[in-house]
Amino acid sequence: MEQLSSGKRINSAADDAAGLSIATRMESQVKGIGMAIKNAADAQSLVDTTDGAHQEITNILQRMRELSIQASNDTNVASDRVSMQFEVTQLQAEINRISSQTTWNGMALLDGTFASKQFQIGAEANQTISMSIGTVNTANIGAHQVDSVVNIASGTTNGMDDAGDVVITGSFGTSTIDVSATDKSAKGFAAAVNAVTSETGVSATAITKVKLSDFSEANCDCKCI
Repeated sequence: MEQLSSGKRINSAADDAAGLSIATRMESQVKGIGMAIKNAADAQSLVDTTDGAHQEITNILQRMRELSIQASNDTNVASDRVSMQFEVTQLQAEINRISSQTTWNGMALLDGTFASKQFQIGAEANQTISMSIGTVNTANIGAHQVDSVVNIASGTTNGMDDAGDVVITGSFGTSTIDVSATDKSAKGFAAAVNAVTSETGVSATAITKVKLSDFSEANCDCKCI
């Protein structure tokens, strides 16, 4: 009678213990897949939010590049360049605002704290996607430069002879370079920076520039390496 009233062949373990076990397991899988589909949709919405913010930042960077090219033209006077710089400063502030205020469900997405997040996109425990999003703050994107300013004396070949560490911070992360362990040349330091590019996102090219003035000797032999 119970089977007739419910329309189900199996209503309890007494009807078919093995069949009930199989049916329960399949029901669990179906519900798990349904939730995984919802999880994947939520993850896609999160990615879409991030993508929209990235596109807006790209538009801002394009505008900043336009302004820099415009400012390099000598048809502009000083007041023109001041106005351009003011706009660039405002655009930088807007990038930082986007970086700090882009969120999903209360989680900041673009300030560097969204790291190693797991998206459960399947019904099984190992069916996940790991995702990290780097910061887009103006202090962490774009080119990075390390300047070495020294007062040179006769016989000095470079300004990096002292032991010390240089901390390189890029869009991927941070790495510390032991200067004492590197070749004491611009080329050697650039090689050390490039050795950790995968950790920092920063690369370097060695360019040696020398400006010499105010020599006390009448004649001076200089060698730049």
